Amino acid sequence: MKKYIISFISELESFKTAIKQLHWAANSLPQHQLCDDIANIISDYQDKVAEVEQSISGKFPVNVLKGEKHNVTTLKKFVEDVINATNSFYSKLKNEGDEYIGMRSDTEAVLSDLQRQLYLVDFTVKESLKQRLRDRINENRITVSNGRETYSLTENELREIVSEAIRNVNENSIKIKPENKGKFTATKKATGKSTEELTHSKNPLTKKRAIFAQNAKRWNKK
Repeated sequence: MKKYIISFISELESFKTAIKQLHWAANSLPQHQLCDDIANIISDYQDKVAEVEQSISGKFPVNVLKGEKHNVTTLKKFVEDVINATNSFYSKLKNEGDEYIGMRSDTEAVLSDLQRQLYLVDFTVKESLKQRLRDRINENRITVSNGRETYSLTENELREIVSEAIRNVNENSIKIKPENKGKFTATKKATGKSTEELTHSKNPLTKKRAIFAQNAKRWNKK
């Protein structure tokens, strides 16, 4: 039997173990079921490769199948890893003769199946996220983070925090220097123009004061 085929069959064995770990760790039923479907695709394909190779090169040697540990992070990354490994195997198969046409055909079919599973993984993850968000909304709780800790708040609690932050800004930040107090009011009286009109003034200082006054009016609204 060809060494690279035995090596690939062993790699598929590693993938079978890895997908089972993802299957058990799935955080939603759709993802749990999707892992089962992917596991079946890998297992069936492994059987086909091994059986076709045996029909060409003879019996599979005993004790040569060695599934190495495959580190997994996400289901999407796992499927991409399987696709990459299968593509690499397929590129070697293309150098074989006509007797490997069947194996090449099986490999093309499984690549198509895996690409479809990759689409379903993205779809399932998005749907799971939507469901978790809907659950949060139904609980009337909102998750917020300050970069170090995460808090679960009701809508009213969040509103109170925002209101307090706005009050602090109004009390501590929106201050006019004593020497500038009354200057903008005097400008309005002298020109007979409104705050809005003075925001378009050609005088940069007058324009700046008008924009500040306009914004301050909104900030001070209760």
